[in-house]
Amino acid sequence: YHAIIHPLRETSDVVEWLRSNKWFLISILWLGGMGVGAAQLVYSRALPFTYGTDNFYDCREIWDDYWGRTYTIVIFVATFALPLTILVFVYSSIGFHVWRHVIPGNEDKQRDDTQRNRKDKL
Repeated sequence: YHAIIHPLRETSDVVEWLRSNKWFLISILWLGGMGVGAAQLVYSRALPFTYGTDNFYDCREIWDDYWGRTYTIVIFVATFALPLTILVFVYSSIGFHVWRHVIPGNEDKQRDDTQRNRKDKL
């Protein structure tokens, strides 16, 4: 967002903090990913079944009803709904900012009307 909307502005304290603590943040992300994977490791089973004369394995998760539903909802929100919401907000903010942007320079009625008509076609 800041790279597009404010490309020449100085970096903020948040950006400086993120840069100085990058290894900590990377570690947190890896530990979170391993935590999600650990639940799959603990609750997944390969169950044998026969189809015709062949033996196959069906890999499935064995959960209690409540915990399985809770895990599915948390994973859905954390890995899909929340990132999607953030992306929609950021891209909408960028789009609105670009759409409302005034053309730099002196006012020229004909040029401004032409630009406005081009925007309206989109």
